[in-house]
Amino acid sequence: MKLLTILLQAPSSRGFINPLFFIVATIIALVAIVFFVMQDKRKILHDVAAKHNYRYPALRIIASIYKILAVIIGIIALGTAAYFFKIEALLAVITLVVGTLIVLGLLAVSESIIVFLDIEQNTRETAQKQTGA
Repeated sequence: MKLLTILLQAPSSRGFINPLFFIVATIIALVAIVFFVMQDKRKILHDVAAKHNYRYPALRIIASIYKILAVIIGIIALGTAAYFFKIEALLAVITLVVGTLIVLGLLAVSESIIVFLDIEQNTRETAQKQTGA
């Protein structure tokens, strides 16, 4: 409850901008950046998929999105922890721990998708070699 009170109060009297507004504005800006970056990346991934005989290019894009989200959340967690450090050190530590766990979870999901895609590709290539040999 104390965290919510800190987030929702208007700290303009201390010279800070409202942290909730800052977090929301940062998320919106980063989502817009990811959207524009992913449009170019989608074309590149389709070209690479055709060249290397990859299947499921959408899953590769999703894995990339998870990695980008991990970086974005890591940056937001660091910024939020830096802000909370001025208020209370315990909040900063909690923010860093939770942010780290979320980042690790997102990276694990991304890598899991890539591992499954690599297993699929390796299995398909092995089956093609056995039937062709």
